[in-house]
Amino acid sequence: MSLMKKVMKMRKVTCTLPEDVILEFHALVEYRKRSRFVANAIKAALEQEKLNLESAYKSASTDLLRENEIEKWDSMEFGG
Repeated sequence: MSLMKKVMKMRKVTCTLPEDVILEFHALVEYRKRSRFVANAIKAALEQEKLNLESAYKSASTDLLRENEIEKWDSMEFGG
């Protein structure tokens, strides 16, 4: 694999965070490691969000009352 394919495309973003979070971030994370730290934190949060959504989806798909209600609505005909 060429070096160019190994290099990840990067984009600069701006976001607003609480001051206490920024102060702690600056105190604990070295300047040159901040982008990687933020990227890793976001990746971890996204993976957790995916797990939460998957769990919610599985839970909803086994909810028989909900499924029955959806079937009732699907079978209705609306004039228009």
